[in-house]
Amino acid sequence: MAPCRVAKSIRPLLPDGPVTPLYLWHRIPHRPVVHITRRESFSATHRLGRPEWSAEKNYSVFGKCSNPNWHGHNYELWVTVKAEVDKETGFVVNHSALSRLMHEHVIDPCSNEV
Repeated sequence: MAPCRVAKSIRPLLPDGPVTPLYLWHRIPHRPVVHITRRESFSATHRLGRPEWSAEKNYSVFGKCSNPNWHGHNYELWVTVKAEVDKETGFVVNHSALSRLMHEHVIDPCSNEV
C-alpha cells in the first residue's frame, strides 16, 4: 500500500519512514463498524389469472397482469452489510461474494420463474 499523509499532531507517535493505511489501521484499538451497501438491478415477469376464467374476465380482474405473454417489472435489490473491517484485508465484505449470494438467493430465482 502507498504511504498516506499523517496529521502533524500524531506524527511524533509513529516510527520514522513511510506509514501505510494498514499500519495505522492495526494500531486503532477499537475498529469502527462500517456499513457497505450493494445494489443489483434485475427484471422479472409474472402473469396473474385463473385458468378456468375467460381472457376477458381475467383482464377485468387482474388488468395488464393477466397478459398471456406475461407482464414484467424492473427491480432494484439493495443489501447492506454491517461489520467491523477485517484487519488483514481492510474489507468489510468481499463484493464479488456478496453479489454472488444476491444472485443465488434472490435475483436468479425471481428472474427465471416464468
